[in-house]
Amino acid sequence: MASQHTQGHPRNSSINTGLCSFITIEITRQKKEKMASECMGKSVWPELLGVAGEVAKRTIEEENSLVTAQIVTEGTIVITDFRCDRVWVWVDETAGIVTRVPKIG
Repeated sequence: MASQHTQGHPRNSSINTGLCSFITIEITRQKKEKMASECMGKSVWPELLGVAGEVAKRTIEEENSLVTAQIVTEGTIVITDFRCDRVWVWVDETAGIVTRVPKIG
């Protein structure tokens, strides 16, 4: 009689891999949010989404003198360590407009 055991089935393996990846990403996101809440001063700037990158950089540095805002073009690879003194300002390549909510990290 054939076994109904499917643990080694490729479909189950890909589901497990996807679930593990999701859990790892979610835990990493939660850790970064907790660390950001421990940083001094303003830590997130949702109001800057869609504005010019240079304007966003200037605003961020004026509102929190403890950080340096760095403009980064979408698709650029950046270091992923967490730092309370850094804000990535992600912009699109063509217009230099902020594409992600800037936050400490």
